[in-house]
Formats: sequence, C-alpha cells, structure tokens
Amino acid sequence: MNKLLLFVLLIPAAVLSQNIKIDETDGFTGQRYIETTIVSLKSAYTTGMGLSLSASGEHLLLNIVGYGDDIGAIKKTDMVYLLMDDGLIITASSIGDQLANEGGLTKVYQHHYLIRKKDLQDLYNKKTVLLRLSTAAGNRDVPVSKRSAKEIKKTSELLMKALEAGRKEDRR
Repeated sequence: MNKLLLFVLLIPAAVLSQNIKIDETDGFTGQRYIETTIVSLKSAYTTGMGLSLSASGEHLLLNIVGYGDDIGAIKKTDMVYLLMDDGLIITASSIGDQLANEGGLTKVYQHHYLIRKKDLQDLYNKKTVLLRLSTAAGNRDVPVSKRSAKEIKKTSELLMKALEAGRKEDRR
C-alpha cells in the first residue's frame, strides 16, 4: 500500500517532463547552442502548435513549431506576444523573413523569435496565459493551459540554469 501511495505522489513530478534537448558547442565557431524540448500549446489530430526556448551564442530565442493550418509567410517585422497573468506582455521579434509552406498535405512550420534575458526571467517568474502569433495573415491567439504554463516556467528555468552553468565553466 505504501508503494502505491508513493507512486501516486510522484506522478505530478513526472508530468512536467521538460528537458534540455541539445547542449553543445560548435567546434568550428566555439558558440554554444542550447535547446529545450517543446511545450505543447495546442494539439489536435490535424493541427498542433508548440514552443521551445533556445540560446545560440548570446542570442535567446523563442521557437514556434507546428503542423496543420499554415501560419503563412513571416516577415522580419512580425512578432509573438505572450500575455502574462499580471498583464505584462512579453514581445519576441522575428529573426527574419520566411516564406509560407506551400507544399505537401501536412503543413509543418518552425520560426525563431528573439527574446531578452529579462523576458526569459519573466517567463519563469510569471504565469503565461495567452500566446499571440502576429503575421501578415493576421493574428492567431492560442490560450495557454495551466499545465502548459507550468511547462513554460520549467523550460525557462532549465534554460536559465544551463546558461548559468556555462558561464561558470567559462570563468574557470
């Protein structure tokens, strides 16, 4: 009976399975690249969307990935907005132009947006409630569930810790 109780108590710890997916240094440039696993924001049989966080050298990135309904062309001026539970809006700006995915039955997309270190800290310290993807085709609002909000917090914590660990290594 005690083993069953322990198992039930450990289930919530296993639910937030966010991890660092990649942590490597490019042998040619010496730049470190870190990427987290994807947080699912919207998932259905024919459509899905998620986000991950990454660091490439000194750049912090919010990565939007998805399949199904294509988001169309993305311009350098397009943004992602994250509404936090206290009203704060975090903005992430596109890193460049990207054509719309025209081919195939399943439209798969990925795009990167620059964020600041303070934004990464706010993602950890606050609760995300809504993601707005703003493109030339219009705005797409994606509500963030409580579970996904917890995973975003965990993902941002993991990236911050990995960055700090790398800085400590550089000081040695």
